[in-house]
Amino acid sequence: MGRFVHVPPPEPMCNWDTSFGLPWWRDVKKYQMGLLSARTRVIRIRNVLTDQEDQIEVPCEEKLVEIRERYLDLNAHAKSYTWKALVVDSGTGTHVFQELDLNLTLEENGVKDETPVFEDHNVPLDYFIPVLHVYWNDDLTV
Repeated sequence: MGRFVHVPPPEPMCNWDTSFGLPWWRDVKKYQMGLLSARTRVIRIRNVLTDQEDQIEVPCEEKLVEIRERYLDLNAHAKSYTWKALVVDSGTGTHVFQELDLNLTLEENGVKDETPVFEDHNVPLDYFIPVLHVYWNDDLTV
């Protein structure tokens, strides 16, 4: 089979087997682990009940319900919380705490990614990290 799997030897050989079909590196269905994100961003999730804050890195394409699933490792009761963030109100231009739609991404919920602006102006990326506030719902779910 050659020095490496599915890679022909450097010199011509008459006994090298080419009947394997698709090389392993082209078998996307079998070996693909996930999708490559366009970019990632760091967010902080602040539990206002316990004043605990966790910082995680998320892909920009990820919906909040998927972020919540990963947050379950840090807070087993994450499904019992209302998620809110400080966003700019389109009507008045003021900042308001808005409940987030878990079926949308952060950008779609109005939590803008300031990373490109920070990079353009040489501002450290950790200068501002958006905070998602989680508020406890007393709904007795596990």
